[in-house]
Amino acid sequence: MRISKRFMMLAGILLFVILSIAAIGPGKDQPKNLKVLPTNISDDALIKIMENFEKSLGVKCGFCHVMKDSAGLENYASDALRSKEITRNMMRMTFNINNHYFRKDSIAVALSPVGCLTCHRGQKEPRYNVPEIQKNPFDIKVN
Repeated sequence: MRISKRFMMLAGILLFVILSIAAIGPGKDQPKNLKVLPTNISDDALIKIMENFEKSLGVKCGFCHVMKDSAGLENYASDALRSKEITRNMMRMTFNINNHYFRKDSIAVALSPVGCLTCHRGQKEPRYNVPEIQKNPFDIKVN
């Protein structure tokens, strides 16, 4: 009877461990080939950033990511598309601008920081809208 109780206890513990592992499931792959964003970025944060790119540039994932590689699979880690490296450079630029000019101790923090939408306005290529500048802004004609 003593062996039976030990066996049942051991079997119960083993079953508990197996069910615990099964409930957790396999570990999720971390994003690969992140060169600007932090490697420990959460899935939610990464998705929000990518959705911001889509809206700000009016593009889909395939603009920067290989959606079908030679095996017919999505390959988000691939650097095959030039637009991905351009995006990385643009991210570095906006980080630099925001860190340099929008410090927390200045009044500028009340302004919206620079982002993709600032220049792209929903287009793949930045849109420049330079207003006509008068020769003398104080030269007002009164009728």
